[in-house]
Amino acid sequence: MRWSLVSLSVLVTGTALTAASPLQVYPHNYQADVSVVAVSSSVNVSQPTVQAGAYAKRAVANTKRRTTSTTLSSTVVKSSSAMPTVTATSTYTSTSIVPTVSPTTFTATTAVPTAVSSTTAAPVSSEAYGSTPRADCSCGYFMSDYGNAYYPLAIVVDFSTITSINEFPALGLTVSPGRIGGVNQDDHTTACYSDPSNFRFTSDGILQMVVPGGQSVGGIITGAEVHSTDTMISGHLTMTSRVSPVHGSCQAMFTYIDEGGYPMAGDEQDIEMLGQRLDEGIVLTNYNPQTYHSQSEGAVVPFPSPPTIAFHNYTIFWPPVDASPRQTGYYFDGQLLKTMDQYVSVNPSRAYLNNWSNGQASFTQGPPDADAVLEVSQLAWYYSTEQVPGLPSGCTMQQACRV
Repeated sequence: MRWSLVSLSVLVTGTALTAASPLQVYPHNYQADVSVVAVSSSVNVSQPTVQAGAYAKRAVANTKRRTTSTTLSSTVVKSSSAMPTVTATSTYTSTSIVPTVSPTTFTATTAVPTAVSSTTAAPVSSEAYGSTPRADCSCGYFMSDYGNAYYPLAIVVDFSTITSINEFPALGLTVSPGRIGGVNQDDHTTACYSDPSNFRFTSDGILQMVVPGGQSVGGIITGAEVHSTDTMISGHLTMTSRVSPVHGSCQAMFTYIDEGGYPMAGDEQDIEMLGQRLDEGIVLTNYNPQTYHSQSEGAVVPFPSPPTIAFHNYTIFWPPVDASPRQTGYYFDGQLLKTMDQYVSVNPSRAYLNNWSNGQASFTQGPPDADAVLEVSQLAWYYSTEQVPGLPSGCTMQQACRV
């Protein structure tokens, strides 16, 4: 059995673990020392500005990192639909996160080349990109509202076209095979595992990630987790989701170091809707990339709109390694909630979605009495990798798609 070495910020202490207790493979994720901040005090109306030369440079390798990832696919653009459409109703309202990069008749996708031989700097002016919608985004994407940050690769998914997790690999997604999050530190035994049966697809085009109700503390709790197959070094990561009002789980999107475990497993950037603080707001946390979750920067930011009634966009803006300013930006429906610059991820990481519980009263709470269901309608993950850090060979920035 494979143990999942990826988790969220849940443990208060990290004691040495032995092979005698398989549920305690590694002491994942310490409780972040976070503060509650008002939206008005944390919103900065200015968007991040990215240096022109930031996009084609590689991240500095972590020599202590042990990689346990599988071989990357040569097809690095995955999209289930070119132009997903979100229809607003009284209970389903959101701003579409799908790029407006093609005519309405566009139905094809094109793989981004994996070879990189160009270090062309991104233009500092958006006018240099042109404004004509493009059907072919093989030369990458730039973020119009985020300082024209450039990313060569994308995973764009409209779940209304997906009916099974068997379709995930072709989209660049992998269902986590083992443990999610940390062991319950109250009893040191209860842990959560990702179960494929906890992924459901509704008739109206929604992915549901479920922590089933009625489970008990004292053993195994099941939840759901999926992550990017590719390992990223920067990204603009958005999910459109509706949060479950049921307390007792952690519903999250985050990045986590592709490392393999202790001791260098602290590099993480989190958006969490946490059982303990579900009524307070969104828990945002960055961990020190050079320590094992012993240092962090975080805040709890009130939801600008009720998260359990309608669908909303949640975004992590993880700029290129040489960006200036170098900071993680967290957004809700495009509104800046918080920037963090003390600890910004520097190690190759994967992007994750999960819904899980270990029953710990001071963190996830639960497990829930009724099904806790995180609903996701779309993903739009734009990113770079060590293999494709910048502009693909043969491309110019004028050929990139505007998002």
